[in-house]
Amino acid sequence: MSMSQWPALRGVAATTAVATLLWCGVAGAQTVITAPANRYSAAEDVQIGRQAAAQVAQQLPILEDREVTSPIRSIGRRLVDAIPPEFRHAEFRFSFDVINVREINAFALPGGPMYINRGMIQAARNEAKWPA
Repeated sequence: MSMSQWPALRGVAATTAVATLLWCGVAGAQTVITAPANRYSAAEDVQIGRQAAAQVAQQLPILEDREVTSPIRSIGRRLVDAIPPEFRHAEFRFSFDVINVREINAFALPGGPMYINRGMIQAARNEAKWPA
């Protein structure tokens, strides 16, 4: 490499360094989350969720296998612990249950009840080497 190429390389290096720093500043920025408007109070959400959860228990096959449900509930507790303080509601009672169907799906009800289909867990085991 000749000495005449050094200024150009220094310019490229400087430009790359500045671009990297700017990208890191943008990529490292905290995303601001804004809660959507909710016409229901937290207490109303809990009541609606409990009523819907009772219907789920009557109409869908809830899996009672601790080997399957225990890791799901553990992951769920960690997710709940990660909720930012400004979005926490003391009234909410989070629960994590497994629906014994093979389709890949999950859903949540107001006030905290959450459900994941067995099919989603089986798909994750196949892809992510889930503990057996």
